[in-house]
Amino acid sequence: MVGHTHEDVDQMFSNISRRLKYNSTPTLKELHQEIKSSYTPVPTVKHLTALWDYRDGIFHHREKLSGHQTPHLFAITESDGKVIMHYKDWSLRSVNYQDLDITNLAKSVISRPPVVNVIDVRFVAELDAMALSLCKWKNQGRILGPSIEWWSGYIQYLRTTGHLPETPCLEKFRKFKPYSVVASPLPPELSHIIENYAMKTRKTSKVCKCLIRIMNESV
Repeated sequence: MVGHTHEDVDQMFSNISRRLKYNSTPTLKELHQEIKSSYTPVPTVKHLTALWDYRDGIFHHREKLSGHQTPHLFAITESDGKVIMHYKDWSLRSVNYQDLDITNLAKSVISRPPVVNVIDVRFVAELDAMALSLCKWKNQGRILGPSIEWWSGYIQYLRTTGHLPETPCLEKFRKFKPYSVVASPLPPELSHIIENYAMKTRKTSKVCKCLIRIMNESV
């Protein structure tokens, strides 16, 4: 499916994983530096201290999304003040779109949401346990003095509330812009390869038949 390939993302994280395997990153500063040094072009690395809670607004909204977990194709349009989500299982002309009116839901998402609250009893208990472990890690040689000081300050920072996300919320984004439909058939050379493979296969290939049918029906 177009837009659903992960090769470049997988390659980046594979490089990051290999570099972190052989390099120590006792604090976020070192971690960020190793991530930047693991890939070309140099990735942008940011530490998110807070997040907008869009899930809470959607989860508790009176209009629930349903029937959209398995489809692979989505399109959201706005017309006459209504926001409609069109979806279908496969990008084939033979499959019809299903429509879902999400106007009120879209309005609630666009408005400024609350900030995710992570300062709960369980989180505070984890911070307390980390604070008590700092001296033990220092005595065991697992972490050095400057890193101990950094972690002490960071743990204290995490105990405080009121941090706003650095990422903009949806109300700051550019407004709706009509999309244009662009036909994207399979390249002729790829169609030729599939047809030749089907002809050379001794047994009838259900896979090739399926590929050719999808090729002919693809939007």
